[in-house]
Amino acid sequence: NLTARKSAKHLKVRQHGRHFVLRQVSAGLCPLYFSLFLCFLPFNIDQKIDGRALLRLAKEGTIEQLNACGLKTVGEQMKLRDFVLPLEEPFKLTRKKPTIAQIKSMTDLNQRLYKAKRNEVAKQATKKWPGNVIPLFRKNKAASKELENLVSQLDETCSFPPASFDKDGIRQHILDVLNERRRKIREGHDYTQFG
Repeated sequence: NLTARKSAKHLKVRQHGRHFVLRQVSAGLCPLYFSLFLCFLPFNIDQKIDGRALLRLAKEGTIEQLNACGLKTVGEQMKLRDFVLPLEEPFKLTRKKPTIAQIKSMTDLNQRLYKAKRNEVAKQATKKWPGNVIPLFRKNKAASKELENLVSQLDETCSFPPASFDKDGIRQHILDVLNERRRKIREGHDYTQFG
């Protein structure tokens, strides 16, 4: 069993007969919040993580650092973010999709997750409108309704708040993918033969 006891600046944790001390220095983490995080973190090695380091790990941690803390699966790594950064502000974008610079400023984990979700949006867009006949959505109510239905469907699984990739971003990415396909068709590419 894991038990946690708060002292003035330290939280002592006992897990499977071992003791770990994690300091909450200048991090603004309440004891209950910190204890909740400790309940799922598998302490294989004492990494001397204080409150400030915990915030940096959640925000900037590499795959190697997360693995060293026992967070080996994507699910465990995302739990860390959920516990430590629930009020983290997403990017403030004037565009509907993040720029290349903003993508590069994300953690390795967030880059992989964002690109996977973006690729799934592209896959579903080409599945919805295969071949060489791609509808124009402006002044076309039927096509616009199909687009909005697809956006709503993908919003449930492909939205990614850390990159502000929401319904607007999903819609924009679908339009970008279809515009690129139209450009290739104009240049002579045949999607009915080559996909």
